[in-house]
Parts: sequence; structure tokens; C-alpha cells
Amino acid sequence: MKTDGSNFDGLLDIEVVDHSRLTTNDVHETFVFLGIEAARATILSEIRQITSNTYINFRHMAMLVDNMTFRGCVVLCCAVLCFTS
Repeated sequence: MKTDGSNFDGLLDIEVVDHSRLTTNDVHETFVFLGIEAARATILSEIRQITSNTYINFRHMAMLVDNMTFRGCVVLCCAVLCFTS
């Protein structure tokens, strides 16, 4: 069963649902119920689906996702980065 970020917690409570195959594209819900590593995997999976027809090196995507999650929470990433000296 695949849910689009709706009632993931409720599905985890149902015994007949195979929890090992349950997925969602809601990063926040994944983070809350499964932790930062699962949220990282969800973000990476979503980015790979969006960029499947382009050649973007997997390592670059992984570095971006690692940068978004290394603090132990999910941090937004913007296209324009501002650096202060």
C-alpha cells in the first residue's frame, strides 16, 4: 500500500498492513514516525524520481540531501545560497 502522506500513523496501527513495504512521500511524516535516516531516504527517493530523465550524478544529490539532514532535522534547501564572511 502506498499513501500520499495521509494518515501514515493510522496505517502503522493496522495489523494486516505490511509495515516493511509501506511508503509515503511526506518527508515530515516520515521524520516524525521513522526518524532522520528514513526522512533522508525519502528526500533522496523523491529527488531521484524528479530527475530520472536528466543526468545528475547520484553523489551530488546525496551530498545535497546529507546537507539538508546532517543536523538531525530536515532543513530546507534553496536554489540561491548566501555566504557571509
